Amino acid sequence: GGRDLYADYYQAKIKTSQKDYQSALDILRPILATKTPADRRIFLDAFFSNALSAHQTLQAYRDAPDPAYAFRHLCRNLSWGKNEAAIRALIDEHAGKHATDPWLFYYRGHLLEQSKNFSAADQEYARIDVKSLEETDRSQVRATRVHARFKAGTGLSAYSDLGPEEQTFQQLAYLFTNAGQPDQLRTLIDLHRSDEPTDASLKSWDIEVMYLRHDYAKVVSTLEENKSAFAKDDDTWRAQDHLIRSLCRLNKSGNAVTALGDWEIKDSLLRLIANATAGQVQAVLGDMAKVMKPDNDEDLSVEELYDDPDLGPALRKPAMRAVREKYPEPTTRPSTQQAVEE
Repeated sequence: GGRDLYADYYQAKIKTSQKDYQSALDILRPILATKTPADRRIFLDAFFSNALSAHQTLQAYRDAPDPAYAFRHLCRNLSWGKNEAAIRALIDEHAGKHATDPWLFYYRGHLLEQSKNFSAADQEYARIDVKSLEETDRSQVRATRVHARFKAGTGLSAYSDLGPEEQTFQQLAYLFTNAGQPDQLRTLIDLHRSDEPTDASLKSWDIEVMYLRHDYAKVVSTLEENKSAFAKDDDTWRAQDHLIRSLCRLNKSGNAVTALGDWEIKDSLLRLIANATAGQVQAVLGDMAKVMKPDNDEDLSVEELYDDPDLGPALRKPAMRAVREKYPEPTTRPSTQQAVEE
């Protein structure tokens, strides 16, 4: 009965905890075909987990009663690491009897992306019959295609080709921003504005273009002239971030400190940037004490603070010596500069 199957399942879990994956696989294999769908899914997931640990994914695929589920589950887990050979073996095996499985095209595309062949990857994704997929899967395929187009240098084409416009616009806008591509972002915003002129996020993205082009004076004047519109916006964080950083980069740190109050800015990193750039030692020490409290949910480390492109240089100035003595810069650490800027 059901209890016996779960006795086997828990026996397998013990083997897994002992890293005896082979024994766990041997215990689970006979119970995979149980008739109860919920139980079958639990047993299969445990079986696949052990197979991944034992590097026996192809055999696990062959042993599984549901090839489509096995293929997608195993490939998804393998795709999180450098497992191209194992994915390719599964594709070759699965294609023989399930040549139209949408996930076959998806993981072929994944392999092409791994080899930096983004245009060919997009062509594989295009073979997927998205109408046959559930909504969440459709969104996944669309987002993956948008990213492949972006990596291929044809990101703008994704906006008109792939839809739905709102999700594709937001995804591309963030991709262009993180890659530091203001001209592409400007063109994208103009396209979206002609389709959706009332989209409230557009004014925030306009600010992003100015900021990426280092037109800090324009960032400041635009935000200050339209403060009421930006202060209650969903993207207030972007307005506040770019205002404070732009003022500091324009050597107007006094204005940045004033803006903390005018804009009711609570973000500790922005407060630190303004106060440190202005040489306000006591304010910086107060902000640092708050950030370093164990129960502070802003999750900023000393490394990240010194790696910030605006805060780091300010903290290293002679005026901030008292801050450095209390919160010294870590001497050896993996650089997170790239992560901070992205």
